Amino acid sequence: MRTRKYLIFIVTSLLTVLPSNIIAQNENKLLISENIYLDAAMELGDYLLKVQDKNTKSWSMVWNEEATDAIVSFYAIGSLNRLSKVANNSKYFDAAIESITWWLENMFLGDKDKCKEWIWNFDNKIAPIKGWNEGEWKKCEGAFLSQYYPQKDGYSNVRVGSIHMRDGATLGVELVKKLPNAEMIIKSMKKWYISDLDNKAPFSGNSNHRGFLTMQSFTDRNNDGFLEILEEYSLWGSRHQSALVNAQMIPDLIELGLISQAEERAEWLLEIMQNKINGNLYEMFDMDKGIQSVGYKSNFTFANGQVAEGLLVAYEHTNKKKYLDAALLALDWLIKTQAHIDNNVVYFTEDKVYRTFSAVPALCKAYMITGRIDYLIYAKSAGDWIISQMKTPFDGFEDKNAWTVAEGLEAIVSLCEILNN
Repeated sequence: MRTRKYLIFIVTSLLTVLPSNIIAQNENKLLISENIYLDAAMELGDYLLKVQDKNTKSWSMVWNEEATDAIVSFYAIGSLNRLSKVANNSKYFDAAIESITWWLENMFLGDKDKCKEWIWNFDNKIAPIKGWNEGEWKKCEGAFLSQYYPQKDGYSNVRVGSIHMRDGATLGVELVKKLPNAEMIIKSMKKWYISDLDNKAPFSGNSNHRGFLTMQSFTDRNNDGFLEILEEYSLWGSRHQSALVNAQMIPDLIELGLISQAEERAEWLLEIMQNKINGNLYEMFDMDKGIQSVGYKSNFTFANGQVAEGLLVAYEHTNKKKYLDAALLALDWLIKTQAHIDNNVVYFTEDKVYRTFSAVPALCKAYMITGRIDYLIYAKSAGDWIISQMKTPFDGFEDKNAWTVAEGLEAIVSLCEILNN
């Protein structure tokens, strides 16, 4: 068994990396049954099934329960699909496939004639449309819209005219491939990643590296009923390229067979977003100022765990060691600067929940690639912290936040995939 093998070969140098109480606690735990993680994963999965909308088969954000949301739904889809395998229970797979099927039928920009029959929310109004201006459909074909309202301002079945760049594809491409019309869907999805790149993924500053922006939105400036794509490609009024968005595209690009595009995302992360001094990655590249920024809340870089995971996936499929080296530098920085001990378990700051959730899958993948036991021990200890928080202070998974649950499930499932092997 892999875990037992590497425990035998723990070297003295690793003992200086980890606090002794964490080492002692987790050395013993690694040698016993890991049902605690599977039980926690199934509890999280069952919660997602419980709050899954009966009509859309999807999920909403806690701060806007009226709308079905792409981000939380795709996280749930991907996590439930993985849970179905480690739990050997088809109910999680069934929930995931039902959700991705609904999104493809109701929110996917694949059939132009079908989509123009929808009621749209754009330009702060709700209205039907006549179609798209010439050439505009090609810029958005193959993506999923960001939100759906069953009822809004007296209208039924309203689609929001925006696309989160992180959802140009989904965390469920593997599921799409299982559908009868998968070939046609995949062909359409690929189009989104190669269209309108000068605006959708412009060069960063004076470099030769492209980074995808954060939001694609529709407008009707002429009020003639024909939509076009806003040139700004901004989120909340800011034009920036996100390390997280570009890193999260890498696994989907590979699933879609767009290997060279996935490598372009990895190259952009290394050449534009990596802090060459500390090894961490900046959160954003500000297109207006032409500089990197740390972004969210503090001088710590946001979501380095998920960015590192994207680089690790790139390494697995290209065998380019520079992606592995960069990912491990980011994870080592994450451990050194953001790992904190709380009652003999580990959480990652800042914003304990999100940072810890995003760190665990990357640490698990790093362990699977390198065999370094410190990555597994930190992942397990952080998993223990997540489990300890599932009831309090979350009090029912943080105010019934399905996004929190879906990302927590992704973290715990990553542990299950290792420890149940």
